[in-house]
Amino acid sequence: MRAFVVVLASAAAAASGCGGQPELKPADASLGRAALLRGLEAWQAGLNSEELKQGKPPVQFNDADWRAGWRLVRFELAAGHDEVAVHVRFRAKLTLEGPDGKPKERAIVYRVQTGEIVTVKRADW
Repeated sequence: MRAFVVVLASAAAAASGCGGQPELKPADASLGRAALLRGLEAWQAGLNSEELKQGKPPVQFNDADWRAGWRLVRFELAAGHDEVAVHVRFRAKLTLEGPDGKPKERAIVYRVQTGEIVTVKRADW
């Protein structure tokens, strides 16, 4: 019984933030926008998303169309952003060219989290 109480107390302390976990901070919108622009410009230039990890700050850009080999012909990043918890969301219009060579317009919402590594990925909503 005593071991159960110790385990339960440890779990409660970890859940309340006392377990040495880093504090999550709100994303930096200007850094997030700059990282998103850097990623979109790299994609448009025909670079690999892995190359962004070498920059300062490193950017992990996760976009299924980029990975699938779609070419980014042009993009338009909306002026504003939405701050949601530790992420910043940006809206973009992309013109992509797929394997068939035909352009496709897509409205995308990117979710960006800043920190030592900036993470950019499409929002799920």
